[in-house]
Amino acid sequence: MVLTSRWLGSFSHDVKLIVPQLAKLFVKRGKNDGADAEALSQAMSPPTMRFVTAKTTDQQAAFLLVGVRQRLLDNRTQLANAIPGFPMEFGGVAAKGMRRIEPLLERLAADESLPGSGRELFALHGEEHRELIRKIEQVDEWLMKLHRADECSKRLAAIPGVGPVGHRS
Repeated sequence: MVLTSRWLGSFSHDVKLIVPQLAKLFVKRGKNDGADAEALSQAMSPPTMRFVTAKTTDQQAAFLLVGVRQRLLDNRTQLANAIPGFPMEFGGVAAKGMRRIEPLLERLAADESLPGSGRELFALHGEEHRELIRKIEQVDEWLMKLHRADECSKRLAAIPGVGPVGHRS
C-alpha cells in the first residue's frame, strides 16, 4: 500500500511534506530506508524548514495530464524526426521540420517508384502522426478547460510572456 499524505491526513495526522531537494541535504550516506528516515528526522528540526502542501486529487490529475501531454509531444517529435529519414532508404531526399511531414507523406503516397509495401508503411507512419496530433489537441482542450476553471491559472496567464497552458506545441 502506498502511504499518501491525503490518506494519512484522513486519520487526523498533521502531515508535513518536505521538498526532496531540501531533505537530500541531510542524507549522510547511501540511499536506504534507514538513512532516509534519519535525514528526514534531521530535516524536520530547523525552525526555518519550508514545507509544501499536499496536492489534491484534482491537482494530481492535472499533473498527470501535463505528463501525458509531454509524452505525446516527445513521441510526435521522435516520429517527425524519423519520417524524413525513411525516404533516403529508397534514394529520396526529404526536408526536415514538423510542417513538412504531411506534404512529405502525401508525396510519398503518390510516388509510384516506391514499392507498394513502402507506400503502405509510409501511410502507417502518417496515420500514427495524425493520431498523435489528435491526442495532443484533445489533451490541450482538457488543459484549457482546467485553465479556464482555475482562478490562479488565469492570473498567472495574465502575466506578460506567460500565456495559458498548452499554448505551445
